[in-house]
Amino acid sequence: MAITNKQQTQILKIVIGLFNGGIGTSNLTALATLVDNGMTMSDLSDQLARIPLFTDNIMGVKVTIQSQVIVMMNHFGVVADSDPELEDLECANKAKALLAAVEPARRMSRAKQS
Repeated sequence: MAITNKQQTQILKIVIGLFNGGIGTSNLTALATLVDNGMTMSDLSDQLARIPLFTDNIMGVKVTIQSQVIVMMNHFGVVADSDPELEDLECANKAKALLAAVEPARRMSRAKQS
């Protein structure tokens, strides 16, 4: 991957926010390649928000726009009394922890394949 750590963190924030979960190494690599090839974070978000896992499974079960907004606010950690700077710091810390786990997971995967 030739993207910056900041870009990688942004990708993780987008995925965690949309899907309320982490991302595997191969998917992170695929998304990083898109960004490395010039896709903007906004376009990446739009593309991810169009896939069936999001449209059918996450948003599809929510009938009203209000319920969809509540889901997204919860996924992104936004509440009525949120401090935007603290929320950003929390997201960055979560992304750092996830990034720190990537290399050990790769090593474990390679060891299992040996």
